[in-house]
Amino acid sequence: MELRIENIAVARGGSIALRIDGEVRLASPGLVQVIGPNGGGKTTLLLALAGLAKTVRGRILVDGINIASDPEKAGRFVSFMPQDIWSRVPQLPLTPIELLTLHYKTLGIVEGVEPESLLESVGVSRSAARSPLHMLSPGVRQRVFLAIAVFSRKPIVLLDEPLSAIDPEGRVELSRVIAGASRDNLILVSSHDPELLLDSTSTIILVASGRLVAWGPSGEVLREDILERVYGELLTAYAGHLHITEGHH
Repeated sequence: MELRIENIAVARGGSIALRIDGEVRLASPGLVQVIGPNGGGKTTLLLALAGLAKTVRGRILVDGINIASDPEKAGRFVSFMPQDIWSRVPQLPLTPIELLTLHYKTLGIVEGVEPESLLESVGVSRSAARSPLHMLSPGVRQRVFLAIAVFSRKPIVLLDEPLSAIDPEGRVELSRVIAGASRDNLILVSSHDPELLLDSTSTIILVASGRLVAWGPSGEVLREDILERVYGELLTAYAGHLHITEGHH
């Protein structure tokens, strides 16, 4: 499966929030990291790929089918985990197991589904899996929604800051889950610092100030001259590696 982004301009809040001039081609399977400063266009790009932001120019093609500005059509191919989804949990008495079961029933998938096993694979304990979702910690909730997105059986998975509420040890653990899933699917992950998933990353997309700065293999994009131009003093070198010190806002 191929995802192709062609000359898009994406609007949010009544103005153009992201422009990508030219063409970006992404092949499945693989892990793509979308990086860039806060407000640079990472979330806008993922929203556009999910059909949830208005693409006023250009096309977003999945195997030749244009899904731009069409969430129903995009939903046939794409699973999307929004940023900070753990904070938006309503006061519903659903447990994680019940939520996953409902999710799969909504997709029309009734066979071969083992919600408890899927939750265990992202570090949700059996007791947490049977507790009301809104009573769980932000980190556990984040793991639940990561399981829903990654194991959605959609060929394209979009994860917007999926590790934001996770402790450092858990980030390493869940990075392995994401990397493993990218062996069968095309996964796009927005991130502030690409280091954690770098070994499994096939492509980097760098956006800043609402523009595409560069895209391609990590060795071509994560060059000091390119990153310094985008991040300035937020870029630091340590033990032979470049690190982006920008935090979450």
